[in-house]
Amino acid sequence: MKKLLVFLIIFSIFFLISLSITGQVNSQERNAKYASREVLVVFNPKTTLAQRQAAIRSVNAKTKQSFYVSGLLIRRIKVKKGSVASTIRKLSKNPNVKAADNNAVGKGDWVPNDPYYASGALNSFQWNLSRINIANAWDITRGKGVKIAVVDSGLKKGLSDINYNNVLRGYDFYNLDNNPTDDNGHGSHVTGIIAQATNNGIGPAGIAPDVKILPVKVLGSDNEGLVSTFIKGVKYAAARSHVINFSISFDKKNDVAKAVFDKIYNKGTPIIASAGNDSKTSVAYPAAYSSLISVAATDYNNVISYYSNRGRGLDLSAPGGDVTKDLNGDGYADGILQQTFGGGSGPGGGYILYQGTSMAAPHISGVAALLISQGVKGARNIKRALTITATDIGTAGYDTTYGHGLVNAAAALNYPKSTLSLKVSKRKIVYRNRIKVSGTVTPARATRIRIQSYDRRKTKWSTVAKTTSRTNGSYSKKIRPSRNSIFRAYWNGTSSVLGQMSKGKRVYVKPRIRVKAKRVRNRKGVYAMLNGTVIPNHRRRIAIIKKKVGRRWRRVGRVRLNRRSRYRIALKLNRRGLYKLRVYFSDSDHLKGASKTVRVRGR
Repeated sequence: MKKLLVFLIIFSIFFLISLSITGQVNSQERNAKYASREVLVVFNPKTTLAQRQAAIRSVNAKTKQSFYVSGLLIRRIKVKKGSVASTIRKLSKNPNVKAADNNAVGKGDWVPNDPYYASGALNSFQWNLSRINIANAWDITRGKGVKIAVVDSGLKKGLSDINYNNVLRGYDFYNLDNNPTDDNGHGSHVTGIIAQATNNGIGPAGIAPDVKILPVKVLGSDNEGLVSTFIKGVKYAAARSHVINFSISFDKKNDVAKAVFDKIYNKGTPIIASAGNDSKTSVAYPAAYSSLISVAATDYNNVISYYSNRGRGLDLSAPGGDVTKDLNGDGYADGILQQTFGGGSGPGGGYILYQGTSMAAPHISGVAALLISQGVKGARNIKRALTITATDIGTAGYDTTYGHGLVNAAAALNYPKSTLSLKVSKRKIVYRNRIKVSGTVTPARATRIRIQSYDRRKTKWSTVAKTTSRTNGSYSKKIRPSRNSIFRAYWNGTSSVLGQMSKGKRVYVKPRIRVKAKRVRNRKGVYAMLNGTVIPNHRRRIAIIKKKVGRRWRRVGRVRLNRRSRYRIALKLNRRGLYKLRVYFSDSDHLKGASKTVRVRGR
């Protein structure tokens, strides 16, 4: 036990020495655990006792333990609450200190006990999970909190290796009911690749076992459906999930479907689609659209599968299998194994080997969900993280056979990621007033930040302002919102750090209503003449006039604005005393606004 402890300490020290303190902290480091208020310090050789004590005193710390490893003196020190990061920075600048860092908490690698996974061995049934480096990704995240919509043939009920507690209530757009039950087997198999029940001692494992699955049925028992049904299913899925898996291809392009997919992409939801199984040198639709992540299939040897489409616009590759071969020698064909029903070979218990780009796509969907669980937002950022970190298996760089390469789950999760915050100075303002949009980008840097909001039709995010963050990462920009809007900040990132978008903040805008009133008497009686303007221009819309009765405002008239958004109305005053009047206006783009109160004497 002592030898093991010494080995671990030596490994930790050499690891510490190899690090340099930087301002960049990736998401894995942010999620790591550390001993509370503890820092490890390695002193340079030949430092004196006085120099070491002075270094400890300079950060107001106390020594808990001192020990030597291979001639290096290490001190384990206790610091004040909230000062770990500043202590590390200060000690790292001390010429007598070789290295300083957190006292990290280690843990054993997570290995599920599913027998068909068999610790990720390449000779196991699930050789495909080893090929995408999923084991090292599971130690970081398994997708908790993320929802994946499987737009397919549905999900069969009663499968023994599906955790139905993680299955959301979906919809059947093929039969138009609330029961998206699979009557083909395709959708259940795809679902299993993503989220088969894992670490339950039976069957295979899933790529993202902690995600929630939203089954959306758009295919019938013959595995076919109409484009109109697909569009409805994808629209439904986009409103209720973080990732959409679409292992379906069309015979030809469809511009209506493209418009829907583009809109969903612009809103930030990634759609992963199969490249098609026609052995063609062109990617099938809709995967060919740039707003989707298109996926080709590879075999056991990381070679493009004989049936897989390839071509310009292909993004990534993932295992799709080949049921004509048994290259890993397990006695079964090298397909993708998951639980489903229907025909096909496999070890029994409903575990069947399928092949196809339909099986490749959910590998990408699962990894995309793991990225989202780390806080990565936006379809563009998801796509970039997956493509940048893919393992290059074809011609060096991008090629039309493998796209950017074979998806690498652990590399994607370990790619440096940024955070971007946003806040607004006011949530409700009057038209033409300004708000301050501010926040911080981390890692801190001076960079271009775009402030975006929905366009009037709420179909895409449009850039409404640009600003540059300071070297400490903070930014601010004053904006005059013209209508009720959701604002977010967006940063493209760099070659070394993944870009990010902030959470949205809603701002409400009231119209500015001007009013003037005067008392007019003629032979027909006494009138209050009201006139004014509603800003911004709302020509030909209706404004409401109310008077105060006791503590309440009651409607007494309405007037239509002219082309210049002006109004004029005469209200008859039927009693003596003081009238208190206001003009009200509201529409879908603005909060209900009210003018100042005007007073007019009755007869």
